[in-house]
Amino acid sequence: MQLVLGVHDMGYAAQFHTSAGAVKRGKSKAQAAYGKGKTTGDVAQILEAKYHIMRTFFDMNSKDIATAIEKSMVGSVINMVNGQPGPIKPDAQAMSDIETAFKQALSMRAFDGVINGVPTQASLGGVSHRFKRPYAKRAARPSFINTGLYQSSFAAWTE
Repeated sequence: MQLVLGVHDMGYAAQFHTSAGAVKRGKSKAQAAYGKGKTTGDVAQILEAKYHIMRTFFDMNSKDIATAIEKSMVGSVINMVNGQPGPIKPDAQAMSDIETAFKQALSMRAFDGVINGVPTQASLGGVSHRFKRPYAKRAARPSFINTGLYQSSFAAWTE
């Protein structure tokens, strides 16, 4: 069994959310150009090559990841021993926990100062393609959460 950290591969859409949460179809030139022709898989490969985010996450959390997988598997075996039907994916709870931990690590800026070049200049400048004016002056944001699609598409699974 091998643990895989990756993303659900999807294209960057042509719709963006306003600060109030409403979806706007009209977009600025900067928004239209951002991510054009790229998918979350492309972005994940670029970020992993440059920053090793998922590798660093695993290295920082390997004991917790192993514990989560162990608990998930043991719980499945106990259920089967007690006559309950076994789950289709005995590691499902662990994968969900790993996904949540990665998404929280991004939001909580866990990689700042750990990975060379993080926080990124774009994050320090508050660049966000969620807004009509992505380069407008605003408060710093967490690195790697420009549109939120990379973070939300993260997935963990076993092969």
